[in-house]
Amino acid sequence: MSYDLHPAVVHFPIAWLTLAVFLCAVDAARSRVGSGFIEGLLLLTLLTSLLATWSGDQALQVQQLRGAAADTAQAHQQAGNLVPWLAAALLALRLWARLEERSKSGHAPTPRLRLLLWASFAVSVLAAGVVLRTGLLGGELVHEYGVTSKTAVSPSTLDDGPDVYRSAEPD
Repeated sequence: MSYDLHPAVVHFPIAWLTLAVFLCAVDAARSRVGSGFIEGLLLLTLLTSLLATWSGDQALQVQQLRGAAADTAQAHQQAGNLVPWLAAALLALRLWARLEERSKSGHAPTPRLRLLLWASFAVSVLAAGVVLRTGLLGGELVHEYGVTSKTAVSPSTLDDGPDVYRSAEPD
């Protein structure tokens, strides 16, 4: 019995990036860097998104997909590969903002700090959009094409009709 790692870890970056959007918006509106919670959240997002990307790549290697299922899998993989990069960029922006705020301790927020905070918010919205697209494509793979990371889908069972997606392994 093998453990299905991809669905176990993929939901963490989705939830954490969604939360980061709201927290980044609050910090940008206040022109202040928060307690450091966002940076910790983004570090966890980066690590789990790397794990989700790796496990998803491993899971897709056993699939023999054609047509629309293969196109959806490729789009899912491409979007998923962007998530760790966006999480890393967002984390870097947040750390830069934290350094900027510390260098001006006790003073009014600088224009650079405001720019970094709003850029962080913009990147968080972009990252959340990418992770949403990735999740929707992953859901389509599972629910429309019957793809799971445990069993390969036989290409002979894939067509455009409903209820024809069966596992290559007998039940």
